[in-house]
Amino acid sequence: MARLTEAQRRVLRQVLTRNGDYTAWVLGTVTCEALRKRGLLEGEHPFTGRFGNDPPLWITPAGRAALEADDHG
Repeated sequence: MARLTEAQRRVLRQVLTRNGDYTAWVLGTVTCEALRKRGLLEGEHPFTGRFGNDPPLWITPAGRAALEADDHG
């Protein structure tokens, strides 16, 4: 698995801490979309960046594993 960027690590940690409280609009649409495409954040459709259109963010089991691997790697 490719290493996480600092922005991706920050977003995953924030979502992990407050699962379901953030949207991509708040944390950065581009970063969140990259994480969604990698299967690290849950999302049924691409994050558009339009306020009110993005669902709450949930970290996936793969996202948790990526954070753990990154912390120990």
